Amino acid sequence: SVTRRAVVSAACALLGFGVAFDLFRATGFYFTFVIIVTVIVIALYAGGTLAVGFAVVLSLAADYEFIPPVGGVLDSRAGVEHFAIIISTAVAVAFAASSVRTAFRETMDAKREAETAKRAAEDASSAMEQILALVAHDVRNPLATAKMALLVLVDPGTNDPSREGRAIILRNLEQA
Repeated sequence: SVTRRAVVSAACALLGFGVAFDLFRATGFYFTFVIIVTVIVIALYAGGTLAVGFAVVLSLAADYEFIPPVGGVLDSRAGVEHFAIIISTAVAVAFAASSVRTAFRETMDAKREAETAKRAAEDASSAMEQILALVAHDVRNPLATAKMALLVLVDPGTNDPSREGRAIILRNLEQA
């Protein structure tokens, strides 16, 4: 849900800002990559709108807290550059994540369609096998009966002229 994504994004933002704040207090340097990584995580998890929103908030907070002169939001070149980097990162990652999600959904849809088509083909193949078995059974029974009747009529010991015709019929029945 949107609420859950917003709450998790806020928690990530607070965590990222806290890490950046601790690193700044410990070293005296502002590590932009901490905020960038935080924005990337938010973009991947929550999408573009929340990522850009939190990127703006984090950028302004970082500008106020870490980039001299303290207290002037976006009044320095470094602050504006930092803001541009953070916002562009949020937009780029959100766009890339959206593209990947779309490609993933399309791939999963295609996979489901392929599985459905495969099941339909297997069902059709099974139905065809059943029909062929029934047809073969229905053809073989009358042919076998006719063959047995001809076997009785074709006696090798007689010179009856119709015997040869019956033998031809018998061969054709066997071939069928």
